[in-house]
Amino acid sequence: MPPFADLAAEEIVDFMWRFGMEVVGTRPKIFSVEQPGEYAWEAHLALAAGLSAVESWPDGFHEVLEKMRGQWGKVKARTAVRRWLATLPMGHGGELTRALDSWD
Repeated sequence: MPPFADLAAEEIVDFMWRFGMEVVGTRPKIFSVEQPGEYAWEAHLALAAGLSAVESWPDGFHEVLEKMRGQWGKVKARTAVRRWLATLPMGHGGELTRALDSWD
């Protein structure tokens, strides 16, 4: 899939899980959570939601960002995703970064 061309398998799964939790999670700021163990029981729902969001790239990505914006504002939504992107090795996450930058 286009957003994942430069990501390793574990980075893809981590992103889809975190992004999907924004759809199915009940608490704000899930995407940037450092110790997500309490949400592990919803992992299958989150992965399915994350996959669904990226299947219609970049529109699905932007839809989830809009949900995040409604919960805690655009700047915080962008910051959470950027914080995760910053954990990737150099040269990874380029398409995700471009899609985030194009979100209005």
